[in-house]
Amino acid sequence: MDFLKYMEEIAIPSERGYAYNDMAFDGCYYYFLIPCMCKILKTDLCYGNIDCFETHREYSCICYDFNECCFWATSRKCYNKIFKLNNCLKEIDCINICGYTEAPGIITGISYNCCRDTLLVSFAGCIVEVHKKCEEAVLKYKSCALWITGICCVSPYYIVTAIKDSKQCMIVLDWQNKPLYTASVPWSYNLKSILFNPCLKDCKGYRFDMLANKKGCYPYILHANINPCEINFCPCQCNDGICQKCCEVIPCEPGDACTDVIESIALVEAALSHILNAEGEKLQKVLATTSDINEILCVNKEINKTIINATHLEHALYAKLSAALECCKCDELCSEKCGCDCCNENHICARDVDGGSV
Repeated sequence: MDFLKYMEEIAIPSERGYAYNDMAFDGCYYYFLIPCMCKILKTDLCYGNIDCFETHREYSCICYDFNECCFWATSRKCYNKIFKLNNCLKEIDCINICGYTEAPGIITGISYNCCRDTLLVSFAGCIVEVHKKCEEAVLKYKSCALWITGICCVSPYYIVTAIKDSKQCMIVLDWQNKPLYTASVPWSYNLKSILFNPCLKDCKGYRFDMLANKKGCYPYILHANINPCEINFCPCQCNDGICQKCCEVIPCEPGDACTDVIESIALVEAALSHILNAEGEKLQKVLATTSDINEILCVNKEINKTIINATHLEHALYAKLSAALECCKCDELCSEKCGCDCCNENHICARDVDGGSV
C-alpha cells in the first residue's frame, strides 16, 4: 500500500479565472489568497463563498496560528517580514526575521508549528524556524538539489513541496531532517499549497488538502490520505487543537468599524482647529502690520468664507458622528459604563458636558 493515496479532486469555483496563490484553514473555514489583488476569499468546508476581505497589501503565503487565533502572512514585496492578521484579516503586527545572516530571498511558504509555538518559513533553498517573540530565525533545513516551493508542518514532522529535476515532489521529514518518504505530484497539476486537516482524521489515515492549479488557471483541491502504517508517522496531539474552535460565524466586531469612523472625524476636527487657528493668526498679523481699512476688510472677508465652509463641514461631521453612534449603539454602552440614564438623544453623556469628568 502506498504511503500517500490521492482520494479525490474538487474544482473550486473561481470568478475571473483566479488561480489562488495559497490557502489557510482555521478549523472551520478556508481562506484563499487571490493573486495580484489585495483580497482574501473565505469559504466554507464545501468551498462555497462566504466573504471576501480587502487587505492592506498583496500577500503571497498565509497560515493560521490556532494558539493565538490569528493569521501569519508574507508578501513578495516585503523581504524577511511576516505580518500578523487578526480574524478579520486586518494587519495588527509584524515580525522582522533576524538572526539568519544569509540572504535567502523571497519567502515561498509558511506554516505554524504547534509543538514549539513557532513558525516554519521556507525559501527557495532553505527552511528556517522563526520564534515569534524574539523574532530570531534558526536554519532548519538546506538543500542545493531542491527548489522549495512550500512547507506544511505536522508536528513533529514537516512536509516540503519542491521541484527536483523539473518534477514536483513532496518530502516528509522528521524534526531531525531525516527524510521519511518522497512522493511525486501528478504532472497535470501545479501544486501551490498543502494543508494538514486533523479535523477529518479517520481510521484510513491522515487527511491532507492540496491546492493545485490545472492548466495554469483552474484551481482544484486534491484530497489525499497518508497511511501511517507504511512508515513511522505519528503526529503530535497538539495538531488537533485547531479542531476545538467553535465553527459558528462570528462577524467582525462592529466597534472596530465605528472606531475607525469616529477616529476619522476626530482627525478632521483636529485639522479644522489648525485651519481656524491659522486664520486667527492671519487676522492678527494684518491688524498689526497695516492700518489700511480696505486691506483689513478684504482679509476679513476671506477669513469669513473659511469659517462658513468650516461650519458647513461641522454640520456634516455632526451628522456622521450621530449616525456612527446610533449604528454602534454607543448610548447603551455609555449607560452600562455610567450606570445612569444621563445620555441625551444624541448619545452624548450629560455629565461629560456639564462639567463632569471625561
